[in-house]
Amino acid sequence: MTWECVRCTYLNLDSKKKCSMCLSRPMSTRPKASPKASSKTAPKVFLPPLHSIIPKNRFIRPGLRVEQTLLKKGKKRLPFNGLFTSERILKGAFIGYYTGRFYDEVWDEDDDVSDPPPKSHYAVNGSGFTVIPDGENGPLGVDPSTYPLAMMNEPPRGSVSNASVVEWLYAKDAIPGIDPKIKVGVIAIHACRDIEAGEEIYFYYGDRYDRRHYGRRPYNVGSGCTPMKRQSIPDYERPRHVMLENKVNSVPEDVVYIVL
Repeated sequence: MTWECVRCTYLNLDSKKKCSMCLSRPMSTRPKASPKASSKTAPKVFLPPLHSIIPKNRFIRPGLRVEQTLLKKGKKRLPFNGLFTSERILKGAFIGYYTGRFYDEVWDEDDDVSDPPPKSHYAVNGSGFTVIPDGENGPLGVDPSTYPLAMMNEPPRGSVSNASVVEWLYAKDAIPGIDPKIKVGVIAIHACRDIEAGEEIYFYYGDRYDRRHYGRRPYNVGSGCTPMKRQSIPDYERPRHVMLENKVNSVPEDVVYIVL
């Protein structure tokens, strides 16, 4: 069976109605449903047209795009954004910085913290800090073009994520444009296995993530991959080197990193 995007597979579209991404690849050999069966079993969920968003965020590797995909929620399949790559990504490769607002991870009323972390479905924790993209509670939600890595979905049940967090400790590995000896806090997303062109990038949200809004258990969620170790990642795939190769000579503090 050849490759099809999740939307075309779910709707069982014929060759004239497939999206441009599927038309550029060989046709699937999956048997088509008869017209009579198709009309009776047509999905009831409204699906907006498939679209791609090219991120305007410069702090990720080239070739990433945000596309609408389908996720199973209970017995329904609903449209969600997902992060895809148009280029092959090798194991250990830097995918991008997880950007947003930085908060202290542990907070209580006795701490002298003026900006405690709010509850968020998009929060990613580092060692002593949390990163949360802006806009979650706004009318349009988190902007996929500004925060593309926030669009990563969890792996479906029975599968394993292909991306994970690597925490770099010093600017010499992670941050261009500042003293390499500075100790930093940064969330870098790296591939934990080879990711093929056209594949969705999956990120496991963690065992403590509250999934009650997913619907009834068992949740349709796979498992996390084994994170890459810093020492196993070659110099040319470390964030500082990748940014400089892409002519990004500096990145904003308190959006991409904090100084520790």
